[in-house]
Amino acid sequence: MITLEHVYILSGVFLAAYAVLSARDASNPKRFGNAAFWGLLAASFLFGSHLGDFANGLIAIALIAIGGLKLMHRGAGATTTPQERQARAGAWQRLVRAGADHAGNRTDRHAAAEEFRSG
Repeated sequence: MITLEHVYILSGVFLAAYAVLSARDASNPKRFGNAAFWGLLAASFLFGSHLGDFANGLIAIALIAIGGLKLMHRGAGATTTPQERQARAGAWQRLVRAGADHAGNRTDRHAAAEEFRSG
């Protein structure tokens, strides 16, 4: 049976992964603040029921301090150009049209799918 503890553990694992990804984000000048925030939140989710009230309170205060001192920032993140997005949208529309055409040629659908994958 899945308990609430299992949900907290799963959430903690995802938060820990986000902390690692934040620490590795070279485009973010405040990546270590982000990593500390998400890591502390992950620790609270993963080990909160095993920690005492005082330790959980210290984690909460540390989270507030990280946010209040503005030690967090959003990274640049990789993105596509508007032309790349337009080309991908066109490929997606052709794929949908080819899939909706049940009487269409099988090779046409595969060609549209291949065009979409190659982006």
